Amino acid sequence: MSSPQHQTEAPRTFSFIPRALDALASEAGSFAVYREPDGMVRMTRQKDGGCSAPENPAALEGSGFVMAPFASGPDTPLIFIRDEQGATGWDEIRDLLRALVSVPADAVKPSSPTGPVLSDTPSPSYARAFSLFHDALVRGVFRKIVLARSQSVPFTCSPGHAFLNACRRYPNAMVSLVHSPACGTWLGATPEILVKGGGSSWQSMALAGTRPFTDTAPWSVKNLEEQALVSRYIRDRLSPLCRGIETRGPWTAPAGSVQHLRTDFFFDALPGVSAAGFVAALHPTPAVCGLPQDEARAFILSSEGSGRRYYSGYLGPRTDDSASFYVNLRCVEILPSATVFYAGGGLLPASELASEWRETCHKMRTMLSITGMGA
Repeated sequence: MSSPQHQTEAPRTFSFIPRALDALASEAGSFAVYREPDGMVRMTRQKDGGCSAPENPAALEGSGFVMAPFASGPDTPLIFIRDEQGATGWDEIRDLLRALVSVPADAVKPSSPTGPVLSDTPSPSYARAFSLFHDALVRGVFRKIVLARSQSVPFTCSPGHAFLNACRRYPNAMVSLVHSPACGTWLGATPEILVKGGGSSWQSMALAGTRPFTDTAPWSVKNLEEQALVSRYIRDRLSPLCRGIETRGPWTAPAGSVQHLRTDFFFDALPGVSAAGFVAALHPTPAVCGLPQDEARAFILSSEGSGRRYYSGYLGPRTDDSASFYVNLRCVEILPSATVFYAGGGLLPASELASEWRETCHKMRTMLSITGMGA
């Protein structure tokens, strides 16, 4: 069997695969193709090309791929694609794609955006939202809150080529391409585990605190405080559900054009506790939401403005006794004639508008490079 690294590199010789993924993403069916960190690439599809929309994670049954939004709603349902036509490795995926789609001779040709994609100047809508969020922090309503934004760029992206790009460039990320009429087409390369494991052995992480990849100075007080808040939250929420929590970190973790502070948690589930129980306890973590959690989530939904959709939700494969759920951080929504980029950052009373805007730009550059758009 080929090594995971070989499986990552192999599609350079398969011009068929990205064109087939593009063709499949233009159809009405649902599928997920993904590669966990340093793992084998896999594909999941139901035989009928459909998907289901369970009420909550506790209602999930069987093996398949989960795509969950930041907050469920009529336009953002929880999505589950049962693993009925699965494939592992590029060779099996190529064979499955040949059976599913007729591939046009010409690949998707990316268009070029006019002018710079990212501006150094905060947009008026982001500045207004920052003022609302920061004022609530200064008044003591929240200890921390995350402000996200989106940016739509008129640019035709090839989902298949972008997925292969991400697999090659980010071996330590969960790389995914998910398509369904229920959610649209989403490409992601995320480093953050929400919860992962099986049986009694599980893990999670706190990924909070961000700076440019080239920064080698000691971490700022603001970033250290943000990491401490998220780590404390995760430990407190896990404690009633598990025993023997082992903590490693915080340490500096590279993620594309940025670095994060990261703390890892390893723990044993108490009898009867499953992935759904951990998800209910953790999601959304302060790394994507805020503290206190319920109040921060409500404030984000009412005041952020842009609408997160599946950004800062979670996704990944699951079975009845295991799951690998990742926070959907570095991601884009691919539309027929535009690509929508998402990014956010944790705010504290010491946060400043200009630096927070720059942080979202640094994060967007990871996905800009993957889609071939540049910065």
